Amino acid sequence: MTDDNSLDGLMSPAEGGPPPPDAAPAAAPGAAPPPPPPPYRPGYAPGTPVAVPPHWVASVPPPVTHRRSPAVTVLLVLGLLLLGFILLGAMMAFFGRGSAGPGLGGDHVGVVAVQGLIRDGGSGGMLSGPPGARGIMEQLRDAAKDDGAKAVVLLIDSPGGSAAASAAIYEEIRRLRVERKKKVVACMTDVAASGGYYIASACDQIVAQGSTLTGSIGVIYGGIGYAGLMQKLGLTDETITAGKYKGMGRGSKAMTAEERAIVVAMLEDIYTQFITAVAEGRNMDPAKVRQLAQGRIYTGSQAKAVGLVDELGNFYDALKLAGRLGNIKGEPKVRYYGQSKSLLDELTGTESHFERFMRGQANWAETPLHGPVLMLPETYWGLGIGDWGLGTARTEAGVERR
Repeated sequence: MTDDNSLDGLMSPAEGGPPPPDAAPAAAPGAAPPPPPPPYRPGYAPGTPVAVPPHWVASVPPPVTHRRSPAVTVLLVLGLLLLGFILLGAMMAFFGRGSAGPGLGGDHVGVVAVQGLIRDGGSGGMLSGPPGARGIMEQLRDAAKDDGAKAVVLLIDSPGGSAAASAAIYEEIRRLRVERKKKVVACMTDVAASGGYYIASACDQIVAQGSTLTGSIGVIYGGIGYAGLMQKLGLTDETITAGKYKGMGRGSKAMTAEERAIVVAMLEDIYTQFITAVAEGRNMDPAKVRQLAQGRIYTGSQAKAVGLVDELGNFYDALKLAGRLGNIKGEPKVRYYGQSKSLLDELTGTESHFERFMRGQANWAETPLHGPVLMLPETYWGLGIGDWGLGTARTEAGVERR
């Protein structure tokens, strides 16, 4: 048996024994209970390393470095440069089109350019060439609606072209002068002949350089007759027409006297219209114009001597004359229609070559076959793709037919 003192250490706290050494002290009556002790997390003994079989280890391939070929890099850089060029050009054209540039809120002289062959067509472009008659007339109407444009310079560098297109531009210039009461000055550069002179005669004044080629007041219709060659080669023309004169003028068939008379009458009618337009525009006697016409080409100096040109000078002389006629004091400011200066060009004081490139006015050299001409559009062969060696031919309506 043991005494009572020897049993104190064997009794649990519930039996009234003393608390263990690490036990928390008992809470005082009325006090908040102590927080619970953290959970017991016994430790683990470190395990013995186990060797992994070699076939269990996954083989990791070395990293692959993708190297771009130099050609792809060059193409990528060129593509980015081209995209930037297009975006820059679009911004320049957007800010420049229809605007005369900063500080051009007052009176100014408008400029409308007529370049290359005169033919029907719209505003033109990089792939379609310079503006056609409708595009030029649209620019003239823009100048008519521009209250700040007190005068207009028609910058002409053209050997002529379609009689109908030339007459249409002529009438639009007359409306600009008569209905809008605006002065128009024609400025001839390299060539302003035939149809080019046709539209110039509608202006108030004509300025040309001494060596400008102009005049050539006349009409031409023609082609190559190869009926004899076809006969030698054993070829026959199997064209079928409905109408006695529908096939008139084909190179594979010689003209009859009756057909030739019809063509001559047609040309004489257009020729008379041409002479009448020049006589009215220049305020000259039609008989004198007919005498000067005859299809002859004049230099600028010769044309001035016979009354077909008013002054000799360059583009800036024409601008100064237009400003004087428009009652503009000092050197006139300029607004370009159709090939307007962009904002960047106005700020730098240069001319918009990019706009000229985008509209095709600096790239398309449309030269006539045999000098300055005023011609019917159906008879002009030489520039159309398919006119040479591809088995195509133009009918009287200007439609290609196999």
